[in-house]
Amino acid sequence: IELMMDHTFDLIITDYEMPEMGGLEFIQQVRAGNNPTPIFLFSGNLPDLGFITSQLENVLFFEKPLIGGKLRNAINLCLSGKLIAVE
Repeated sequence: IELMMDHTFDLIITDYEMPEMGGLEFIQQVRAGNNPTPIFLFSGNLPDLGFITSQLENVLFFEKPLIGGKLRNAINLCLSGKLIAVE
């Protein structure tokens, strides 16, 4: 979060479950700063997130484990502007 105060990023990749701050809390803090950067959210078991979709704009969900080049392809499409993650 602190890095985003002084830097801009083309893409943010985070996990749903993390030791100090969960992925949803992280996304909420990123979005609270009016940061529209695309976010890839990873989870071993995708939760039902329908109740907070308004805070999940421009977030793309990935279920672990990823197979093949799915992540690489999604990153390339996102950075080229051809993939826009939405609710």
